[in-house]
Amino acid sequence: MDYTKLFRLRHRLYSLAERMMEQAGIERAYIPTISRTVTPESYTDYFQVISSVNPSEIYYLQPSPEFYLKKLIALEKKSFYYLGPVYRANEPTKSKLHLPEFDMLEFYKIGSTYEQFIELSQTFFSAVWEEFADSFEKTCFQKKMVLITW
Repeated sequence: MDYTKLFRLRHRLYSLAERMMEQAGIERAYIPTISRTVTPESYTDYFQVISSVNPSEIYYLQPSPEFYLKKLIALEKKSFYYLGPVYRANEPTKSKLHLPEFDMLEFYKIGSTYEQFIELSQTFFSAVWEEFADSFEKTCFQKKMVLITW
């Protein structure tokens, strides 16, 4: 696997997501990826990290940005998104491509209807498809994918 190409693709994807979220008026949130508490999600296992300096201190790698994003929205009354790593132990999948660390884009736009949310999501995925179709087709997918409108 060509990791240099993969890192460049990831950078392009992040840049595209950042531009689109900014155009939609959604501000980026930087949340902790390790903390003393974990977002309670009954269906998601999480990683515990024990401090080597003080073994009684236990931290958690965050499986989702949801808690922090909703807390920010409640405090700031603004729209936010998170784009970055999350960590999930024992994710129920049989995919050989799944890793316990992966990047997630999660966003909340205050005052949006579900139709507007779908439209923004579709616009985002269409832009990703236009930008990366050749790269994905060559590196990830064995079948040609066609993105259609709903």
